[in-house]
Amino acid sequence: MKTYYEKIEESTEKVHLKVLIFGGIEYIRYLSAGIVLEWKRVQQDKTKQTIVLRSKEDTLLRLTKRIVPLLMRHNFEIDACDLLIELEHIHLMKQFVNKDRYPRICLYLT
Repeated sequence: MKTYYEKIEESTEKVHLKVLIFGGIEYIRYLSAGIVLEWKRVQQDKTKQTIVLRSKEDTLLRLTKRIVPLLMRHNFEIDACDLLIELEHIHLMKQFVNKDRYPRICLYLT
């Protein structure tokens, strides 16, 4: 496995393999929960309107955009929806929905 891992060029496939080797989907779900907690903290502090808070917000959104496809790929559409709802960015879901996942997501959101 290590030999295969070293031969893969730095790509999305390598990132996905790294996640599966070093924690799996449960780790991704744990990261999602951490993102939600940090997002809420940033939103509470948002009255300060500092550059640092905007930077943290951008970082959290970038992480979310990388986590949602992983959740979707492993049939955790509900967790992906919940993450985007908590961040008040459910509109981003349309980037990740395909015809196979559409009915399940719509059923959950209704």
